[in-house]
Amino acid sequence: MKKFFDLDSPLVRCLNRMTDLMVLNVIFLLTCIPIITIGAAWTALSYVALKMARNEEAYIIKDYFRSMRQNFRQATVLWAGMFGMGVVLFLDFSMMQGMGGYGLVRKLLAGICLVFWIMALYLFPMLARFDNTLRAAVNNALVMAARHPRCTLAMLAVTGAGAGLTLLTNGTVIYGIPFWILIGFAFISYVNARFLRRVFDQYEERERN
Repeated sequence: MKKFFDLDSPLVRCLNRMTDLMVLNVIFLLTCIPIITIGAAWTALSYVALKMARNEEAYIIKDYFRSMRQNFRQATVLWAGMFGMGVVLFLDFSMMQGMGGYGLVRKLLAGICLVFWIMALYLFPMLARFDNTLRAAVNNALVMAARHPRCTLAMLAVTGAGAGLTLLTNGTVIYGIPFWILIGFAFISYVNARFLRRVFDQYEERERN
């Protein structure tokens, strides 16, 4: 029983990780409040999550705000562009729903939304990990997504399951909201980071060669 609660035991390491993710989640939510800072906050969240996934020593608060400060301009410009495109897609969907028909157009918009979602899953972690121009980051995100379909599908499944299970019924929404407030965003980011670390390691190796 004593070994079960040792500092190096799996249980204690798991509890420490969950505590770190809860702290990270709270910081992320607080820094998202101005809305315009969501891109920088997402990048900082990805930076710390990637360090955790690689089992690197992470000073959560210090590393988070350092990444946010270093990537603020690029991440904010990127977020503003993605937010604008998201609004346009939402309005297009709403218009198609109101008009009825146009099944092919709706499918096309759904495909664009899927690509948009996939690109976002790679883009902000890339900003956190690599020094790229915005154009290079977008191109690399699309290339990585296409070259690593297993990673892409896994991240889509994780984020889709998290959102889908929360919105499944009124009851799941009631239980889901505390989950997202306490740990949800950081937990999803950490799980995705465990998939991304191998992809990024391969990318770094190709860059060195």
